[in-house]
Amino acid sequence: MLLTHPGLLARYDQMQTLASLAAAIGRSDSGTHGLRILLPCDDQNVLPTLLRRPVPVTGPAQWARVPDAWITSSAQPAS
Repeated sequence: MLLTHPGLLARYDQMQTLASLAAAIGRSDSGTHGLRILLPCDDQNVLPTLLRRPVPVTGPAQWARVPDAWITSSAQPAS
């Protein structure tokens, strides 16, 4: 599952919805096998945030920072 427009959850104080989705991942009755959210970030916060609100993550396996070098090399055409 790819979550688009996640800022709306922060704007309307619904960050608990993300925690509920994360808790449902992998359960046989949920039908959700994974969840991806692509967020812009900076080095001001250790953990991911949306509109200055922390994204509910329970451990380092639930999020990753994509390095600038990877983004730059992915944007260049293959030679």
